[in-house]
Amino acid sequence: GIVASRCLDQYYRPTVILTEKDGMATGSSRSVAGFDVHEVLEACAPLLSQFGGHRAAAGLTLPVENLPAFKAQFMREVAARVPAGQQPVRPVDIDSWLDFTQLTAEFLTELQRMEPYGPGNPAPVFASADLRAVPASVRPVGQAGHLKMRLMQPAQSPGVMLEAIGFGLGHYLPRLLETPDAPLSACYILEMNEFRGQRSLQLRLLDLRWE
Repeated sequence: GIVASRCLDQYYRPTVILTEKDGMATGSSRSVAGFDVHEVLEACAPLLSQFGGHRAAAGLTLPVENLPAFKAQFMREVAARVPAGQQPVRPVDIDSWLDFTQLTAEFLTELQRMEPYGPGNPAPVFASADLRAVPASVRPVGQAGHLKMRLMQPAQSPGVMLEAIGFGLGHYLPRLLETPDAPLSACYILEMNEFRGQRSLQLRLLDLRWE
């Protein structure tokens, strides 16, 4: 369930995560707002040994030999319930608009006093406007449509540059590479990234908008 929830956070698509043991696959499903994943599992019931839950989350078990057929039918059932040409859009509630000069390690330490985050206590979401991508920093990450770059806010926060990573936001890469100087706004969760013993602030991007 935890892994399925994390995948949902990254990709915002109906998600099933399974593990195999003794010829059976057991796991959890999580869904996006407004999409009934339990209804999809009901349509796949002939392939399942058991399942249960509600429209937003469910558990399921099936024989390993049914996995290919289940995967195909699950994807068909999801596609049939999503209007053509539309993809689920994550609703984002922005807690505050901030300038980059306000994003400091001390500020993040204060935020971390509100942890642990979860469904009843979501991580605070911030947004900043009039941003620019550093052209040489824009690049894809992995094979699953992620992106990474550095962002700056030259008018409000000269000299401040922050690393940013966007899981599932790789579709923005062409525009970022074609018009890197175009002003944009970003909403994000502020994090501390640790790499090779070095700690630095990082923006986990939730979405971008061009101004």
